[in-house]
Amino acid sequence: MTLVIDTKKPLHKPITCAVDGKVYAANRIDREVINKIDELARKAVKGEPDAAYSQMELLFGKHKALDKLDIREVNDILTYVTTEIFKAEKAEAEEKKAKGPGGKS
Repeated sequence: MTLVIDTKKPLHKPITCAVDGKVYAANRIDREVINKIDELARKAVKGEPDAAYSQMELLFGKHKALDKLDIREVNDILTYVTTEIFKAEKAEAEEKKAKGPGGKS
């Protein structure tokens, strides 16, 4: 059995957020992006709120509408994106756990 991943087409539904009726889709999130987001998150926790806006830019690209959001709205979006990223992993782990050892799919 072989797992085949075609990176030309998306494997998962895109993560999107809507702001004032306009929908923004998250860019591809690879290891490099994750590392940059993590670094910016540490800066934000240390009291650099602009780092949160930089995280948004990494995820969704540069958009004036996103730059004008209240910092609390930015935090809500970042929390939502993080939840969506890990939701699939959690569901897969729970499915494997429910099958138990040696369980059939």
